[in-house]
Amino acid sequence: MPTPLGAQGWRSYAPIILVGLLGILVTWLIFARVSDLERHRRHSAFSEAARDRLLVIQREVTYALGVVQDVGSFFDASRHVTRRQFREFVGPALKRNEGIKSLQWVPRVVAEERDRFIFEARRSFHPYAITERRPDGALKSASARPIHFPVLYVQPYSEHKALLGLDLASDADEHSALRNAAQAHALRVSVPEPIASATGEQSGFTAYLPVYERAAEEEGGDSGETEVLPAQELSPRLRGFAIGLFLVRDLVEQALGTLGPSGVDMGFFSSEPESLGQPFYFHLSRVRTNQPANQADGQDVDRPEYRDEIVVGNRTWTVVCNPVPGYFERDSWSGYLIVGGGIAFTLLSSVFLLTSLGRAEQVRRLVAQRTVELEGSNTALNKEIAERRRAEHALQILNVTLEQRVARRTGEAERRARDLEQF
Repeated sequence: MPTPLGAQGWRSYAPIILVGLLGILVTWLIFARVSDLERHRRHSAFSEAARDRLLVIQREVTYALGVVQDVGSFFDASRHVTRRQFREFVGPALKRNEGIKSLQWVPRVVAEERDRFIFEARRSFHPYAITERRPDGALKSASARPIHFPVLYVQPYSEHKALLGLDLASDADEHSALRNAAQAHALRVSVPEPIASATGEQSGFTAYLPVYERAAEEEGGDSGETEVLPAQELSPRLRGFAIGLFLVRDLVEQALGTLGPSGVDMGFFSSEPESLGQPFYFHLSRVRTNQPANQADGQDVDRPEYRDEIVVGNRTWTVVCNPVPGYFERDSWSGYLIVGGGIAFTLLSSVFLLTSLGRAEQVRRLVAQRTVELEGSNTALNKEIAERRRAEHALQILNVTLEQRVARRTGEAERRARDLEQF
């Protein structure tokens, strides 16, 4: 049976303790490194998925705004466009892009040309009239003003026929947007705001593109100068505006429909100060099915997040992407395997060293025991040898004594024999 280590004490366990500490340290370092790699892999995979979605959304938004540019180019290249030509030109774009709620052509009509403009418009649409909205929302004949911006063409007509003839100059916000676009001589986009649609209220924005007389561009288009005039004194070279109304949800969902679901939620934020950090649209990943997003989704401190911007005309939208719970998670099994393997290896090494030290100690004890036994045997043997030497010495002395006695007796016998012979 093994006995305590003896004089060496606990110092015999120093190699085992050292191996255990080194094993735990190496296991922790490997676990930390693998965790960092796994976290980096998780964030990289999520960032790549989010970036792909932002790219297709940016492409879809750019295409949608390009449709307004195409409408403006169409009117720029054609001095006279009929209602049918407008419908045939914008029809394919409306079918292809569900995010375009409407496309409009809004000419600039000065007060002196109002009657003639209405007369020409009624040739293709008899009930046409320039109107404006009353405070209760009903339409009435537009009031006299220096410049009118009535909607002449709008598609799809069946959904927006109430807009036909509506004077955008009668609405302060619309008139301001038209004036800003005209003064900038470039496409301008409004801030996203709620818009009623067939699928319910959703966020939308409007793009305004001013169209000028071609001769005006040839004369002063390369000068780089823009006119800054009051609203009633907008450049007489201005022909009108190509206007597009877009629905954010339909644009985003149509763009993401080209990609498979990957567990990425997206919040869209306007760069305007009045947005107050509230998203004007929130896209729930299709992997959620009917599961809504909630505040608990954002409690994971290690939850990856991706932020980027989408350029929408003269504005930028900030898009914040977050993963759906259960997606882009860390592979915890690899960490558990590393920890389990490291602990098992450390235990096996410690047991092996403990066994080796136990065997060495057992051998040492056996050697010591055998040494003691050999020393005892040697002592007994030396004692026996000494006793034998003493016996041999005593025997030698006895032999000498016997020889002396024999010699003395032999002399006495010879003397007695001589005495007898003499007698």
